[in-house]
Amino acid sequence: MIVASAVSFFLSGTDETFGRLEHYTDYDVGIKIFIEQVRRTLDHRILSSDYHREKGNKMDKMRKTYSKYALAVIIFGLVTSALQLFNVYCLHGWLNLGEEADGWFPLLNTIIPMYCIGFPLLSLIISKNETVKPEKHKMSFGRFLLCIPLVAALMGVGGVIGVIMNILVTAPFGLDVTNNTAVGQVMFNSNPVIRILTVGFLAPVVEEFIFRKFLIDRVYRYGEWVAILTSGLMFGLFHENLAQFFFATLIGCFFAFIYIRTGTVWYSVGLHMIINLSTSVITMGLRSEEHTSELQSLAYL
Repeated sequence: MIVASAVSFFLSGTDETFGRLEHYTDYDVGIKIFIEQVRRTLDHRILSSDYHREKGNKMDKMRKTYSKYALAVIIFGLVTSALQLFNVYCLHGWLNLGEEADGWFPLLNTIIPMYCIGFPLLSLIISKNETVKPEKHKMSFGRFLLCIPLVAALMGVGGVIGVIMNILVTAPFGLDVTNNTAVGQVMFNSNPVIRILTVGFLAPVVEEFIFRKFLIDRVYRYGEWVAILTSGLMFGLFHENLAQFFFATLIGCFFAFIYIRTGTVWYSVGLHMIINLSTSVITMGLRSEEHTSELQSLAYL
């Protein structure tokens, strides 16, 4: 009986002892869980702080990139305009150019200050910005050919929108909406050979490198759609008139998409050349009074 009582006491004590051990074990685990939660919370806050700091730095870099590009565009516009005015009011008189120069001087006065001086200066200003280039992928010849009717369709849709917007904006003021594209008139009335060389070959190369290669390489790290929309809008604004703004913007976005997907600017250069050469040939073949107003907006892209 005594032995039974001792065993019973031992067992009860053992249960109590093990209960205490279990109690202390749960307490220790709870402390560990609490400490782990505190650590995770602190890590999350640190990571969140780092994320917001990194996002803020990214936005600052983005603003600096766009500000520098905007400054370069402003300088480009001022230098180009100043040179063109100098050529018209000074150089033209100094060289005693007569009416025979009307077929080539206006065109060269548009092309040389813009493409030979303005764009190289713009490229020099933005050349120091950090670049991130899209990966290179080949485009099959069949897909390249398929892009041609797509570009033509974008030109048609954008052209209709441009004509409608042009009428809505200018008609209330009694302006002639069919004769308001100065650059188009210069290109349309210029020497055909000079126009083909400059508009068909020089312009596509320079414009694609400026608005696709140089621009996208510097804004691509902020997102594909940001780069595509920026390239398209800048290309549309470059044409400086509503008649061309919409189809130039659509085509610019499409060319930007092609460059981002292929990583090679020469595909968009080729498409740009095809479009410009086609419109140049069409304007030469249909150069009659009844077609003049409709063709001027297509004479230069």
